[in-house]
Amino acid sequence: MMNWIPDLLTASRLLLAALIVALGVARGRDAVAMALILAMVAWISDNLDGFMARRIPNRQPSWLGRHEFAVDVVFTWATLAFILLAGFLPWWLGIAYTLLALIVAALVQRKPITIIFLRVIDVTAVLLVLWFYRELGLLLIAFLLTLAAVQWPRLSRDSVTWARTVWGLVRDFLRGRNSVS
Repeated sequence: MMNWIPDLLTASRLLLAALIVALGVARGRDAVAMALILAMVAWISDNLDGFMARRIPNRQPSWLGRHEFAVDVVFTWATLAFILLAGFLPWWLGIAYTLLALIVAALVQRKPITIIFLRVIDVTAVLLVLWFYRELGLLLIAFLLTLAAVQWPRLSRDSVTWARTVWGLVRDFLRGRNSVS
């Protein structure tokens, strides 16, 4: 069995993140289509590595497998860097958002909260592509709907878990309880 393929797919997202940032530096808005293609490849690799890793019998997660979520965070923040480098949003907004995310993540230390911050970047990217590049945006929406359909059982289960965790944190905060571990 090829136990190394999920790790290769995870590692590829680090390379794709670096390429997206480099495109933002070198070409800015002229590289939107290429950055979008790289993001789509990254999302496919993210879905494939998890799918494959879960199907390898008795597979112990590698170091990279245990840090796969961190790779996803790096990739998403590379997307934000591209958005800023391409001039779609002002730098101060990206820096403020990053600081807010770091502070909240450090205080709360819950994966679902970090995921919310990641999804804000993803949604922002989708909206910017739709706004400035309508045809590419529609292609992206079709791609994301296809991914959601393929991953629906897992996506719906995880979304409920994340929502419960977030609601529990908000509820505890509103009741004056500190639920930070």
